[in-house]
Amino acid sequence: MKKTYFLLIFFLMSSFLFAQVKKNNEVTFMKSGKVTKEINSIKNGTKALIDSIHYDGEYDDAIGLVNGGEFGAYMVITGDNLITYSGLNLTDVKTYINDAAQISSIEIRLYTDTTGTPAYTQPFVPVDGWNLVNLSTPFALPATGYLVVGYHVSTPSGVYPAGIDAGPSEPNGYGDVIYINGWQNMAALGTPINWNIRAMIGGEPTGPIAKISSKKWAAGYVKVGESTSNTFTLTNIGVGTLTSSGISGISAPFTTTFNPASVSLGTGANITFDIAFTPTDENITVQTAAIATNATNLEISLSGKGFNCDNPISTFPWTEDFEYGISPCYTILDEDEDGDSWFYNTIWEAHNGTGLVSSFSWNSYVGALTPDNWLITPAFDFSDASKTYSLSYFVKGQDPNYSTEHYGIFVSTTNTDPASFTMIFDETLPAGTGTYLEKGISLDAYKGNTTVYIAFRHFNSTDIFAINIDDITVDGKVGVAENEKSFGIYPNPANDYVKVYTSELSNITITDIRGSVVYAGQVNNNDIISTKNFMSGLYIVTIETKDNISRTKLIIN
Repeated sequence: MKKTYFLLIFFLMSSFLFAQVKKNNEVTFMKSGKVTKEINSIKNGTKALIDSIHYDGEYDDAIGLVNGGEFGAYMVITGDNLITYSGLNLTDVKTYINDAAQISSIEIRLYTDTTGTPAYTQPFVPVDGWNLVNLSTPFALPATGYLVVGYHVSTPSGVYPAGIDAGPSEPNGYGDVIYINGWQNMAALGTPINWNIRAMIGGEPTGPIAKISSKKWAAGYVKVGESTSNTFTLTNIGVGTLTSSGISGISAPFTTTFNPASVSLGTGANITFDIAFTPTDENITVQTAAIATNATNLEISLSGKGFNCDNPISTFPWTEDFEYGISPCYTILDEDEDGDSWFYNTIWEAHNGTGLVSSFSWNSYVGALTPDNWLITPAFDFSDASKTYSLSYFVKGQDPNYSTEHYGIFVSTTNTDPASFTMIFDETLPAGTGTYLEKGISLDAYKGNTTVYIAFRHFNSTDIFAINIDDITVDGKVGVAENEKSFGIYPNPANDYVKVYTSELSNITITDIRGSVVYAGQVNNNDIISTKNFMSGLYIVTIETKDNISRTKLIIN
């Protein structure tokens, strides 16, 4: 299959993430599959190294372009770090290089603006292992903005120069930036790693410099009533004495052992303290702890969410927006055993917010996949037979040019073993789909059951790209269900036509904002309705079956 090269770029003020559609074969990545000996190769000529900034872990492997060519691997020094190290310089760049003897050319590049040319370049002669490249001219850290640090490399085919860790990628996109005819993130290419690139900071400090070991702690999902904690280290990497006048912005369910009175740190001295998260409910908690010092004030972003999977869910509507990842109450199965399954995703466009779940049928360094991936919800209690139960969700193929992913909805009333599930719906997503489709399915066949699991299965797809799921709702209402989304409409907004997806023969009525009926008839499965004669504006679509009334909005351009 020919994969056409498309590029979509955007920049977020709070992160460094670039959107991604499917790439062509010329930019397919492969891992080297070998480990080279670590060598501290190019000796550092800087005597006054103060600190390093990096997002990577230990070297794990190296990757490159299957067909050879040029690309750039980069990390980002963020604005808060520029403030911390104000007045200092980037003196060295440390990076892990593989297959060094086969590299055609390589140079350090620094960018203060990703829309322009490099602010600094310096070729170097690499060797296999860690290369510590001393900049001929120390680069003064900018006072504002950001600084992109890395290297640009050119290789023939079959060469894997770029050292990487085992992942996952730094969530804001600071550690896995790549340039191939445009800026991207490796996580968006299906390769959630960080480059082995480290920015070495040097110079002559004139006062104390406060460094915190981490400026962000995501406590993750913690069972209600239990606790988890993280240890932080505060260090003075400057000169003189570092003191603190207080900490603010932290409250239950977060607590801390930080004591401002204990902070009196000379050069190189440090103290440690803990922050704990003990949830009392299943809500998301987000806080910013601020430590005031006589150098710069430090901020630590905190987040955590409680969970409880002890009993089936019986309070409706139940919603899942994936804004804090995938709950431990879900079961994720990789039945094809290829190492790829459903994953939490904040890089691609969500239906709402920033979080979604995705599954690949193609990625950048393996190529075609044959997924059999299961995302299974927590258990639900449908024992109240007086209620009408339904499922709704939003789905799309990630790349509109490769959107025909196949998936199904399965239900089990016993356990999460795939053999226990029955398929109640499946479809192949339509070609050319660039927006989320809203889907709705009746679950009334399962009322009376005290245990109901719902599974999203990505299967019968290969060599396409990826499927996204977001904003799942399971509802249970007394009486006839009103406004349950038991159908889907695409495209929306529309121009000349809409496709109406229903699971049974249904009556459809389309009214304008004045309440005038502009269309009435019957639809079944994937019927097409012409909208050529509709005026531009907002319409209400009503679908009525024998026991269900559903409504949604339709926009005509």
